[in-house]
Amino acid sequence: MEIRQPTSALEVHQHMVCSLQKQDPVILDIGCYDGADSLHCLRLCPEAQLYWFEPDPPGRLLA
Repeated sequence: MEIRQPTSALEVHQHMVCSLQKQDPVILDIGCYDGADSLHCLRLCPEAQLYWFEPDPPGRLLA
C-alpha cells in the first residue's frame, strides 16, 4: 500500500495535529519567521499551548 504524502501546507498541519493525539498539546515553533505555521496549527488545535520563537525577526535592521 502506498502512503500518500501531504501536498499542501494545510494538509501538513492537519497531519501534524492529528499525530499529536491530544486536544491540548504544547507546541514549540522554533524559528517561526512570521508565525504563519504556528497560527495554522493553533486554528486546527485551539486548545494548544503555543510558544513561538524567532531569533532573527524579519525586518530587523542589520548592524
